[in-house]
Amino acid sequence: MATNYTVVLFSRQHIGDNPGAFDDVEPNVAFVGPGKDFPFDCPGVNSAAAALLMFQSRDVDHQRNVFRVNGVDVFGGLPASPARDAWNGNILLIEPHHQLRATGNVLRVEARSSDGGSAGGIDDFILDNVVIMYKTADIVAQLPTATGDLAAFLTSGLLASIANVRGSGSGADPADQRNEYILPTPAQLAAWRAVFRSLIGGAWDEAHARARMISSTYNVVRFFDTPSGRTHYLLMEGVPGQIPAPAPHSAGEAITDPADPTARGWGTYIFDAEPQRALSLSAPHLHDDLETEHQAIEAYLASRARTLLIAGTDRDQNTTAGEGRVIAAGVFDASGGCAARGTDNMQMRFASGLPHASICREDSTPIGPSRFIHVEQRRTVRRASSDSEATAGVNRAIVLSAILATFT
Repeated sequence: MATNYTVVLFSRQHIGDNPGAFDDVEPNVAFVGPGKDFPFDCPGVNSAAAALLMFQSRDVDHQRNVFRVNGVDVFGGLPASPARDAWNGNILLIEPHHQLRATGNVLRVEARSSDGGSAGGIDDFILDNVVIMYKTADIVAQLPTATGDLAAFLTSGLLASIANVRGSGSGADPADQRNEYILPTPAQLAAWRAVFRSLIGGAWDEAHARARMISSTYNVVRFFDTPSGRTHYLLMEGVPGQIPAPAPHSAGEAITDPADPTARGWGTYIFDAEPQRALSLSAPHLHDDLETEHQAIEAYLASRARTLLIAGTDRDQNTTAGEGRVIAAGVFDASGGCAARGTDNMQMRFASGLPHASICREDSTPIGPSRFIHVEQRRTVRRASSDSEATAGVNRAIVLSAILATFT
């Protein structure tokens, strides 16, 4: 039987009634009050099997605090910490009677006094890194396949399916803004991380099965590119020739039912099965930064890069502020909390998993040796060499040659 996991909580939370209780040891911890519900999903869960809840805690004084999953107390409760100055690692059993389900689970945590009361002298403690590991039914999924010209499909098939919003920013045409990008939930983002680990590891079948547990609109398609004779894997909505049509939604709407056939607009991710360069290219602003999507496609194929990311909607599609529409809260980050001073590697810090509150701090560093390069280009540089307005020395072929020379 296969297993999966969901990240329930990924940033430290202070539960209690004294906001300053941890100013000396954890001054930046978020204070949430005496109790909080933490919603989470378990895509594809086998509710008849037990699961494991793993987390860290600090300064839990007693075991009378409330610790429940789906309204049922977890056996043993929240374990008391051996010391205030140390983190405690915990593993608790979630049993079948907790009735885990694919969507809509809730972890309820409440601080109580040593006698179990809810008023006067209640406990103050911190929780962090709450993860639930659960069993799923074994799934054997056949990958969809396609054969053809990959560049032609991406430019005339995929890009053509993404609605263009006339205007940009404050000048965007409201008639074109239909909120076609569905905001992913924290649980969905955590599940997508597992999908991408599978993709990066070349476990295409596993990635396909995991993706469909998040949204049945998504597939991993094995695409044989006839011009090059090379195989690529596309994480995309639908399949070539059958891309689901976008639908209008209210602002901020989420879809948690994997079986819902509505397009999510979370983007397309293309992987070269045998890349020549450890290079990932992206086109976050299609339709707005004209021709960058075509430039990214050409660069991906010519450089034999590892991955190509293409946004799933116009960045002005939704009526709330946002950036390129991919599984975005984890790939393209628009931060309004940093001073506009060219902070070093802010994007890579976010992509590495650091929370929003940390990416602007000068002592934050990215995880790993990766480099993130953001390129702003004039319109003339983005034109194809065949464009009537391009010149021999100013066109996107020149940029491509520089990429090939830089990343050998």
